[in-house]
Amino acid sequence: MECISIPLVFSVGDINNIKQGGIVDDIQMIEPAVGWFSLSLIISGLAQAMNRGGGRWWIFGLLTGPVALFCLVALAGRNDEISTDSQ
Repeated sequence: MECISIPLVFSVGDINNIKQGGIVDDIQMIEPAVGWFSLSLIISGLAQAMNRGGGRWWIFGLLTGPVALFCLVALAGRNDEISTDSQ
């Protein structure tokens, strides 16, 4: 069985690697994905508030992002009212 050692102290070379790519590039790739996912949840909540299928709009929002938000707002009829039921 091989033992894996985890360094508890980082060297200057490790810190330079983090600054020059490494972890910073990974974080920069994750941030837009988190924003896109959050937008899809907002679209789903808005669709549910407009008495539309939230699950379908969530998947549509996950695949198309801002386009789904535009479609939801543009396709909303003037008679559609956002439900404000407080129970």
